[in-house]
Amino acid sequence: MELHKLVDSPCIRQCTLDGDDVCVGCFRHLDEICAWSGSNNASRKAILQRCEQRRKLAPQWQFSHNIVKR
Repeated sequence: MELHKLVDSPCIRQCTLDGDDVCVGCFRHLDEICAWSGSNNASRKAILQRCEQRRKLAPQWQFSHNIVKR
């Protein structure tokens, strides 16, 4: 019997949930994060596809460099 390596977690250690319970680091929903360790490769790949869709739809953060004059 050949053992298959499980798909790695997309976690990038930027764990903060937005208002929809989606992690702003990896774009997994809270339910997907909780289910990850018990998921098989097919389920993990489906989660990763949803993460990629969410990432593409996420607003791009723009940082401005404001200098405060005193």
